[in-house]
Amino acid sequence: MSIDLNLRPSIIDDVAAERARVARQIRLAHIVKASDEDLGWLYPGVPVEEILMGWQAGGVTCGVVTQGGDGVLFLAPDGSLHHRPAVPIQVRDTVGAGDAFTGGMLATLAEIDALGDQPASRAGRK
Repeated sequence: MSIDLNLRPSIIDDVAAERARVARQIRLAHIVKASDEDLGWLYPGVPVEEILMGWQAGGVTCGVVTQGGDGVLFLAPDGSLHHRPAVPIQVRDTVGAGDAFTGGMLATLAEIDALGDQPASRAGRK
């Protein structure tokens, strides 16, 4: 199960309630994706790496944080942290960018058989 937090701070009045909702949802997920902006709003002042490790301690297999032009941060099932730079482009509109990223990420993970609750045990078996 994958979840993209995709928060909308402009329409949310209660940050504490949103944190509780997110906590309930990520307990059910194997993969959690968020943007650095989502996390900065939800957990101000908390380092992204600390958030990812907290998710993993709670049962999340993989945590992914998109960082706009700075690329993506990925916490792998083995606890290792990886950063991949963004490919420089001229941005016209960011609508749908997170959804496109998540779709591509899930398709790639499916191709290498790395989805589910124990992706590290199956990755690359094809």
